[in-house]
Amino acid sequence: MTKIMITLVLSVIMILTGCSAFNTNDDVVSLNDNKNHTHSHNHNSLQLRGYAIVEYISFEEALGLATDLVIAQYIGSKAFGENLVEFEFYVKENLLGYASSRIFIYVDKTFGYHVSNNEKHFMVDNYEIKFHKEVYYLLPLVAINNPLASIDENGFTLILNTVINLNDLTESTMYGENLIHHSTDFDFEYHNNPEKIISFVVEITRYNTPIKRYIQSNDLSEIILNSQNVLKIEINEPLRLYHEQITTDWIKTDLYYFTVLEVLKGYVIGYSDNVITLPANFAQVSDKFLVAVNPIREGSSWFDLTSRTSIFSLDYFYEINKILEN
Repeated sequence: MTKIMITLVLSVIMILTGCSAFNTNDDVVSLNDNKNHTHSHNHNSLQLRGYAIVEYISFEEALGLATDLVIAQYIGSKAFGENLVEFEFYVKENLLGYASSRIFIYVDKTFGYHVSNNEKHFMVDNYEIKFHKEVYYLLPLVAINNPLASIDENGFTLILNTVINLNDLTESTMYGENLIHHSTDFDFEYHNNPEKIISFVVEITRYNTPIKRYIQSNDLSEIILNSQNVLKIEINEPLRLYHEQITTDWIKTDLYYFTVLEVLKGYVIGYSDNVITLPANFAQVSDKFLVAVNPIREGSSWFDLTSRTSIFSLDYFYEINKILEN
């Protein structure tokens, strides 16, 4: 599952890089705003900016990637930037994770999937996702956990466009198709009962690990004490600036190499050739400041900020040291 996990998680992140605004109405929202377009697997139907390569997985395998699981009612939607649509939901019941009572799901219709395995090989591009008001949905989700994102703090993405319609299970979808084609263990025709599918999904996801969300406080002490590393750094040459990256609608960041001048908290593998993700246009080469960060994984030399206010001028050096001493 490791290869599948890495590939899918990367593709889910990439799918937040979108295209044009979306036509909506009061009752139904569809990502396919051109009614002359053909089925989602017809990859001549819409000009896409790119594809995420995804190894085919079943509905049951996809559930293993969920960080959150909610029963929610659709409220409405709006265009987000030039490329995305933001769907808003009221959460009736939180079955996994830390979703609040209102969540926002971000979807892109112009970044498709190239899905394959030994038996299946297809493209998912102009897929259609519909939400109806006054309908309850069971939604397995992946939390968007980036403090630099301009989206709502309670932001999520779908997993391979998996949407379970609890009012009518036959309207449930995955890969832009009826979900019945991608389930190996649940008989949708025999168990056309919302309680059955809820119990089935809860059982599969009960050992899933929710994402530890980034620090949402602006309190200096809370940020410092809850960050794995606090470092004094010097910015080196850029690895990649925001205008060189594909993701621009929901987040604008610069990637810089940096040198660790001093470790105030935690440890680092090396003092040079580290990488940090910073807000776009924030830093220049030779800048020095303090940061509260976590490595993207244990032992990594790539670091992310732990909150939206985790960059500090050198003037905070004494105050931060006092926090760490107490």
